[in-house]
Amino acid sequence: MTDFIDDTEAEEWAEFERLGRRAGAELRTAPPDAALQDLEHTVRRRATTRAVTGTLVVVALATIGWIVTRGHLGDDETPVDQTTVTTLPSLPLPVGEAGTWRVLAEPESVPDRASSAAWSGTEVFVLGMRGGLDGGTPIITADAYDVRADSWRSLAPAPAALLGTADSAWTGSSLLAVGSRGEVFLYDPIDDRWFRRGGPDNAVFDEGAPVSASSEGVLARSAAGWWWYDVATDIWSSVPSPDPALDTRDTAPVGGPMLDTLSPTSFVLAAHDAGRTSYSVFDADSGKWARIRSVDGPVVTRALGPSCHAADGRLVCFAEGFGTLDGIVIDVEAGTTSPFSLDHGASQLTTNGTPWFGHAWSLLLARTATWEALPPLDRVAGFSVAIWNGRELIMFGGQSESGEPGDRFAAAYTPEVQP
Repeated sequence: MTDFIDDTEAEEWAEFERLGRRAGAELRTAPPDAALQDLEHTVRRRATTRAVTGTLVVVALATIGWIVTRGHLGDDETPVDQTTVTTLPSLPLPVGEAGTWRVLAEPESVPDRASSAAWSGTEVFVLGMRGGLDGGTPIITADAYDVRADSWRSLAPAPAALLGTADSAWTGSSLLAVGSRGEVFLYDPIDDRWFRRGGPDNAVFDEGAPVSASSEGVLARSAAGWWWYDVATDIWSSVPSPDPALDTRDTAPVGGPMLDTLSPTSFVLAAHDAGRTSYSVFDADSGKWARIRSVDGPVVTRALGPSCHAADGRLVCFAEGFGTLDGIVIDVEAGTTSPFSLDHGASQLTTNGTPWFGHAWSLLLARTATWEALPPLDRVAGFSVAIWNGRELIMFGGQSESGEPGDRFAAAYTPEVQP
């Protein structure tokens, strides 16, 4: 028994003494063996209980941490749980002086056309095509720009199915990318790997069909109807059509329907016909469309009708005329409209951002329908992609004054008005 007493930790010995005093023992000398055995059993039982409890807590915390940081992996190591919220660094994002440009590090392979971008909170992920204008084979580009480090990195080669990417979005832990025919992939920035996700049953996506992605999933129209893809479950579900007339190419309104993301779980479909812009909203949580509404559209001087894009929960619909750019901003929830006009209609710069919409070297703040002119940039006449990071519009690509792909270029513009 002496070995047990000698090896007993201070905390356990204190407990030993407390129990002994309750029995009236002085404990100046070792107690009888029977009493010591009983007390030894009590101490060991309590120590074992504490050890098991601590182990369970550690295992539980480790499991929770694994789920939060990595998500559940399926049989093919495809991330399934995409509810992760990335903890952003505490350092503030860089920002320039209001009304000015910041020239960024020159990209190596930013696409010259047909690209998409997604903002993760620290990086801009840029996908698109480069080359092929001279009859050669175009290549898909996949790069990321770190705003704080002002540096670029090339991603693992993107799957060939993403050539001509339809849309992309940041899920909170991965880059979600949708091919022009409905193929869905996830890019894991930690492992620098691409994972193919499931596809809808018996559905073929036509090139140019409405497709829009958000952090929660993908809404798309195929030859077999409308589909919603839930990124967390990796499941495609058939959803009702907002208007069967829009699903038939031969009877679709002039200009065709345009689909865009309003929020992570809502999407807006807009079409123009006979001077009216009709729109409806899909809610991913309920799997239903809100009723179609119509408002007076901008005056159309081209056969293709106006173009509509979502910005800050609103639709910006514009129709380019001769020397002017006229349009309306539609508050989707309220159903109200605000007209706007720009005194020049050059279209070399067309960018999307929230809450800004850019066109013709001017920025439109969607909530007020007011324009802000951009100062010129040397050697640059336009950009192939732009994205809003909460403080600046970050633009990549670069076009020459003739509108053809030019020098690779990147810049950030800080608006005079911060929404």
